[in-house]
Amino acid sequence: MEGDHYEVLSETTRIAGEFAADPPRSIKEVLRFLAGALSFDEISLSFFDSRLKIVTRTISSAGPELFLPATGHQVAALPAGAARKLWGDELAGGELRLPVGADRHPCGILILRPASPAPLSEETRRLLRTVCHQLASLAQAVLGSDNERRQMQRLSLLSELGQALNRAGTVRSVLQAAIRTLRRHTDVACIILRPLLGGTVLGRSQVWTTPAWKPLRVTFLELEEEQSRRALAGKTLLFHQGIGRRSAELSPLPQAMVTAPLLFQNRPMGSLTVFGDHRQEALSFRADRESKRFFVAIGCQIGHALERVTALERLGELSAENDRKLREATLLFHIARAMHSTLRLNELMHLILSAATVSGGGGFERAILFMLNERSGIFQGMLCVTRETASLVLPSEAGTLAWERPVVNTQAQEVQRQHPSCRQVMQLRLPLKEDNALARAITRRRVVFVSRPDSEPPAAAAFAQSQKLAPYACAPLYGRDRPLGVLVVDNPESREEISPDRLRFLELFANLAGAAMENSMLLNRLETAHQDLRETQERLIQGEKMAVLGEMAASVTHELRNPLVAIGGFAQRLNRVAAGAREKEYATIIAREVQRMEAMLSNILDFAKKEMLCFAECPVPQVIEEALALEYDALLRGSVRLVTEIAESLPTIQGDEQKLRQVMINLIANARQAMSAGGVLTVRAYRTILRGDEAVTVEVEDTGGGIPADILRNIFNPFFTTKEGGTGLGLPISHRIVEQHRGRIEVKNRVRGAVFILRLPVRGSDAPFR
Repeated sequence: MEGDHYEVLSETTRIAGEFAADPPRSIKEVLRFLAGALSFDEISLSFFDSRLKIVTRTISSAGPELFLPATGHQVAALPAGAARKLWGDELAGGELRLPVGADRHPCGILILRPASPAPLSEETRRLLRTVCHQLASLAQAVLGSDNERRQMQRLSLLSELGQALNRAGTVRSVLQAAIRTLRRHTDVACIILRPLLGGTVLGRSQVWTTPAWKPLRVTFLELEEEQSRRALAGKTLLFHQGIGRRSAELSPLPQAMVTAPLLFQNRPMGSLTVFGDHRQEALSFRADRESKRFFVAIGCQIGHALERVTALERLGELSAENDRKLREATLLFHIARAMHSTLRLNELMHLILSAATVSGGGGFERAILFMLNERSGIFQGMLCVTRETASLVLPSEAGTLAWERPVVNTQAQEVQRQHPSCRQVMQLRLPLKEDNALARAITRRRVVFVSRPDSEPPAAAAFAQSQKLAPYACAPLYGRDRPLGVLVVDNPESREEISPDRLRFLELFANLAGAAMENSMLLNRLETAHQDLRETQERLIQGEKMAVLGEMAASVTHELRNPLVAIGGFAQRLNRVAAGAREKEYATIIAREVQRMEAMLSNILDFAKKEMLCFAECPVPQVIEEALALEYDALLRGSVRLVTEIAESLPTIQGDEQKLRQVMINLIANARQAMSAGGVLTVRAYRTILRGDEAVTVEVEDTGGGIPADILRNIFNPFFTTKEGGTGLGLPISHRIVEQHRGRIEVKNRVRGAVFILRLPVRGSDAPFR
């Protein structure tokens, strides 16, 4: 037997030497030889991990394969005795187990299954122990080769992961690239990557699960979220072995999970969690130093990639933000230049609303302007411009030249004013004291956005419904120290909501518009004050002239009246005593002309005489109606058709009703005389603004062909007349009466005739006017 043992040992040494270049093959051939030589059914050698806890690989004498599939068994789970006594041989369950390796550092265990139950002799055991010493060197070579292969796999994984992450351009693509790479190199149950938003909030995770583990996806996410919070809080790796079951209904979970923080310069960017078992080659779940370094390297690579794409995204957002600000600044510059192209308030209002709605400007689909009357506390609709009508003022085909030379002519303004939406807006009145978005914008001095117009208070909701407003914004228009009005914008066609960026642009736009309107209003006030001063000066001069003329006229009239009375009386006596017909005709002519001269002298005396007006509550519609009633028969005889357009709820003004009726009769009579062949007389009355205060406008328009320009400027001068037999005092007297009411009267030529326009303030002067 000793000779046989010697031969067995010698043959074992020879076989080990023959396959020395391939340690696993050498071990398998040795095991095969031993099984045959010593009559064992099977001999296998199982390798341990560095901590002697896991069986990593097994080589058996049976079967053609070199290595048996890895089981991942715990060493503690090996049959009884192996775990308790690794460095002592033991026969248990019919198997003999012998440690392989140094006494305190075994690298594996040799398991022998005898063909017969007969006990082994002590010599055979010694022989096997000697063989185990020979196998130890081969096993160390196999383990060394395994470590090198594992290192290469890990390096390959890290290299491919780095390349994949470098190609990713977004956070989502980084996470997807990392999962794809880990899947190619490992056979894990589940991979979960979760970014950290703002350094504090866990973002939406990217999850991949093998089909076999998909039923446990929710459980994986619950475990992952819990472990991720801990790993990110401590900035450390977390290994969790033996997860077990989460509930009785579910299948057992994978054996282990690892959660690694994704760090960039020690700043957490997210977390990586992997579920798997111990059969992994590249991705080890053992909490040894190499595995920790490997997971830290993966976390750092993904963390760096997240930081890179996050920085790129921030850079892109910053660049886009700067581009948007540059475009807005350029646009506001163009708009400011356009606003400075005119100082007339009416033109400026059309230009502001057109700039807000034109596609290359503000870009809103509709803009509405409300002016605020602070004294009455009423918002009055002034103008509405749509994108369609805005192109009349700022044509898109003109490009940037449109901003340098806006077309704010009379025709474009008239088209915008006559648009149905604008005519509807001009009828609107909104109280400042009511709860509406316009009032809130003025009170808060900032843009107010209404996302749901139907949820506003009843009055405001009715206003939005009448105008079919989409989600709209109200921008206050402020001058230097007072509110001027509100600019309302919306997108009624697309129903698109106004974004916060657009609201910020609208605020800047409204500031520009408010400043431009304030300048225009100041200029208008200056011009008005200058005009008032000039008119006052002219009136004073005219008053002095008229006073002198009146005194002289009164004196002359008085001196002429007495002789005229005598001439008239003698002419009548002569008519009665005249014998011939010719004498009677001459006397009649003298008497008639004397009467005409007496009437003319009476008018001159009336014009020269200073009269006291009696101010009282004066309803304008009633004054118009009474004047028309007096002239009604004359209008019928002259084939003049009457058209009246009297607005409802006209305010009662302070005035002298008798004098104002005289003015209306004079204007209606002049219009009738201008239409000698018949025509249309139109009388309008509506609310208006005079010198910033509420007023009533009355228009008397005829179709008599108009007044020649050379006559138009002298029409209010005393004694200027084009009518045969006229005194030239009717219009001057009317002009003086209107001025005594602090009003204005003007005359214009229109397409078919002339129109006299009276503007009378609602509140007249408290003091009597002479």
